[in-house]
Amino acid sequence: EMGDRNGPEHANRKGVFRLSFPLNKSTYEDSFGKHPERPLKGEVIKSHFDFTELNLLMPHPVYGWMSWVQILNPSHTNFELLMPKLEVAYSCAQKKFETRSMRR
Repeated sequence: EMGDRNGPEHANRKGVFRLSFPLNKSTYEDSFGKHPERPLKGEVIKSHFDFTELNLLMPHPVYGWMSWVQILNPSHTNFELLMPKLEVAYSCAQKKFETRSMRR
């Protein structure tokens, strides 16, 4: 059961930087297993992760059900290790933007 300490507001505490981005479904499931259910409005996903832990890639507490992940205060090493995943996320976002722009 999630306690108040695990709410997203505790990831937003002073001095904590949150890097959040989406993964494709297969990469997410390879890393974290089956997607959690969508939480109720204002709630967090059911997970064994402590969403306040620093420097650990984990499902996003609110958007994990949509394959989003987060890492709080990533070390330089972890940030470098995440670069390939960030580049894929950026490329996918760019393609979505271009597709939407072409529809207008």
